[in-house]
Amino acid sequence: MATVKALIERLARWKINELQLYIENTFRYRRHPAIGRGYSPFTAADILAIQAHAKKHHVRLVGSLASFGHMEKILALPEYRHLAEDPESFRTDEKGDLCPTDPGSIRLLGELYGEFLPLLEAEDFNACCDETRQIGAGRSQSRARKIGLARLYLEFVLKIRRLVRRHGKRLNIWGDIILAHPELIDEVPKDIVMLNWDYSADGGRIDRTGEFAEAGLPLMCCPGTNSWQSHGSRMKQANDN
Repeated sequence: MATVKALIERLARWKINELQLYIENTFRYRRHPAIGRGYSPFTAADILAIQAHAKKHHVRLVGSLASFGHMEKILALPEYRHLAEDPESFRTDEKGDLCPTDPGSIRLLGELYGEFLPLLEAEDFNACCDETRQIGAGRSQSRARKIGLARLYLEFVLKIRRLVRRHGKRLNIWGDIILAHPELIDEVPKDIVMLNWDYSADGGRIDRTGEFAEAGLPLMCCPGTNSWQSHGSRMKQANDN
């Protein structure tokens, strides 16, 4: 908590007015107590305290929950493994997609959102949905063959959108998968905020931001600092971005 509050104060000094606090499994859910156990998860009271501290410093706290890809740490738990796209080839380091055709997947997200989203005052909520590496290769393969991989992805995102709208929130998602299937850009509802990100300055996605703008989609450019798991040793990449 001290670290997060210090980060908020630093952001405020830099005149950055939004913090999206990214969470995969580090929140303590009442209905799903196994999620986050052993990871020192945030509690509901913690999130409210962070939000109050952010508000005091004119920083808007926006919730961010992995909701499609990057579900490895949740799907590693025995009680959730059956929701994985491919439980047999499941890997906790990089392959952890929810199966988009399993009704239990959207039901789980509905229960998680039901506890997390009411804590947040901000209208926006980031469901992430980035780096889905398995969809269409496992249990959703037949559906992917029928409607195509891209539409299978968008189909599940639209289900997430309905959940988010029930809580009065505006859905944000990372833009990498949609940019990988540009034929779908015009089918994305105009109230979904596209967060266009890239790892490096020469990655190619940030330069394509205009495709979202031309489609009339709200957007945010999110260049990376390339600084994860490092201590200031990637300054050139960060500055280039």
